[in-house]
Amino acid sequence: MIATILMRNCAKIIGLLLGCVLSVSSYAQIKGEVQALHTVKFRWMIERNLDSLSLLLHPKLQYIHSNGWIESRDEVLDNIRSGKLIYRQVDIKSTSVHQRGKNAIVKGEGTFHVTLDGKDLSIPLSYEENYLKSRKGWQLIYRKSQRISTQ
Repeated sequence: MIATILMRNCAKIIGLLLGCVLSVSSYAQIKGEVQALHTVKFRWMIERNLDSLSLLLHPKLQYIHSNGWIESRDEVLDNIRSGKLIYRQVDIKSTSVHQRGKNAIVKGEGTFHVTLDGKDLSIPLSYEENYLKSRKGWQLIYRKSQRISTQ
């Protein structure tokens, strides 16, 4: 009887441990997937790959720049298409990804080399991006950045 109880408890413990291992593996996979999308997004912005960007950007996107300028999904795409905002280079210094359910938050720092209305700028920023898992996959739904002091 004691052996039966021990066997049942061992089976439960093994099941719990296996569930934990699978959850950690899934979490690592999601973090890697979101990190990869986050990184490739900047390349697509630089290359003006609007087809790929349009799939990544959620229809309800709110994209807030460090100067307070707020863009919707369509405005982001239109401003890249028209050359109003040209991403020349993005140097990422650090990022971290935190996932919970259907949301993943990327926090990062980097220097953004852009041309805005014909004026070249290099802006050190910290930023936060929120990705939402939809039926279309992970999509960027919110981004906010702020200038980092270089003093």
